[in-house]
Amino acid sequence: MQKTAEYYLINQLTKKLNVLVIQSSCEIKNNFSPYFEKIFNNIDYIYKYDDLINYIQTSRPDFIFIDIQTKDIQPFNFIKTIQNIIPNQIIILISHIDNKEILLKSIRLHISSFLKKPFTITDLKDTIVDCLDYIFINKHDILLKHKLLIKNTNVKDAISYLMEHYQVDIELINHYKGVPLIRSASIVDIVDDTVSVKIKDIQKYILDYSHHTIINTNYFTGDIYAYLKEVNYEKNIAIFHKLSFINSYIHHRKNARIVPDSHFQMFIEIDNTKYKCDIIDISINYTLITLPTLPNKLSINSEQKLFFSFREPKYFLQNKFEIDHITTQCTVSNIFDTKNIEKTLIYFELQDIDKQKLEKYIYKRGLELVDEFKNKYLQNK
Repeated sequence: MQKTAEYYLINQLTKKLNVLVIQSSCEIKNNFSPYFEKIFNNIDYIYKYDDLINYIQTSRPDFIFIDIQTKDIQPFNFIKTIQNIIPNQIIILISHIDNKEILLKSIRLHISSFLKKPFTITDLKDTIVDCLDYIFINKHDILLKHKLLIKNTNVKDAISYLMEHYQVDIELINHYKGVPLIRSASIVDIVDDTVSVKIKDIQKYILDYSHHTIINTNYFTGDIYAYLKEVNYEKNIAIFHKLSFINSYIHHRKNARIVPDSHFQMFIEIDNTKYKCDIIDISINYTLITLPTLPNKLSINSEQKLFFSFREPKYFLQNKFEIDHITTQCTVSNIFDTKNIEKTLIYFELQDIDKQKLEKYIYKRGLELVDEFKNKYLQNK
């Protein structure tokens, strides 16, 4: 196994896993406790059979180390009991002997691995890596339960390891005026800082519009932020580079954030004076705006009053429309400079009736934007 993949497993996946060590003596604890504590989330040591089954049923450890000489335990019968409780349980058998009978029984019971005493930290590490390899191939439930950590992990190492066992199915997320455009795809290759992805026809036209892309897969806690480098239109292959892990992105937000239509107006009141805002985008509880002139009293953490005025999106209008008005208090969360203009992030909280009005608008505006994108970019494709 490549060193990068081994490092990735030992230093990332194991941090989420729990271990049970069953042994009559404190031998393993005394010799290997510092190493276990360094790489695993939690380690429990049990030295007698009492309540052991109940413990396994309630705690459901990811790894179980069993010393074949543990008192009051018939090891192979006990292993069968464990496997009835947790099918495909990772079990590592420890023994001072490795005769044919023990090895055959281990094989018949599909025991994950075998350690012969005395063993070293290197032996232990190699055994753990082999079992982690097995988890990747056979135990998707553990992967999804313990989503892989991504902090301080190289993107190439993480993807390379997954690709040793899978066609890595992913989602590509792009955005049109705040609306997430999500399509399934699969990773076919990664070289240095570039990843090649097999895409569907419609994704080619989405990428024509939006070069900044989020790559999402169930195996990672967060997402991969990527930039489009090029598209091979004949082979339906998109190549991304400048890959980096991020904690989350727009599709993880509870509430949609969209670009409103031209009829949506917003004012902020400061010292009894209303200032018209240019809205960049809006959600159910915050908005990003710009102001032609930024009043001095509009500062971070200041409390202000907001006014919204909007009508049902044109896409849904029948013969008439009604104007909705909302007034609410708000808090200025952040004011920051961008390349061209200063932007202000404002959080607000609505009463239930006003919240329903704005939720309805955002939902219908989202549908309108999807239709707009189809007509603008996918027509005649």
